[in-house]
Amino acid sequence: MRYAERKMRFSYFLIGLTSVVAQIVLVRELMEAFNGNEISLGLMLAAWLLWTAVGSGLVGRLFADAARPALLLAGLQIAVAAALPLTILAVRTGREALHFAAW
Repeated sequence: MRYAERKMRFSYFLIGLTSVVAQIVLVRELMEAFNGNEISLGLMLAAWLLWTAVGSGLVGRLFADAARPALLLAGLQIAVAAALPLTILAVRTGREALHFAAW
């Protein structure tokens, strides 16, 4: 296996690991914000599956036609790094914005 292929495989592994960690952190934040009841947990998992499918479909099409897939992958890693703190901030402020109260 060539050196460039090994680097790309490591990059694929790294973005997968980063995504899994980000999803775990996000689900924990959402459970804390909405008291972890069954409805909110079901909605979180449904949204998770939906957006994972949408993201996989779009990124798969981008990679199929990309002239420089390594550059695209680097951009995706930067986007994940930028999106996670913004998403956590949105979750933490979302409870107050939605006026969600525990029963």
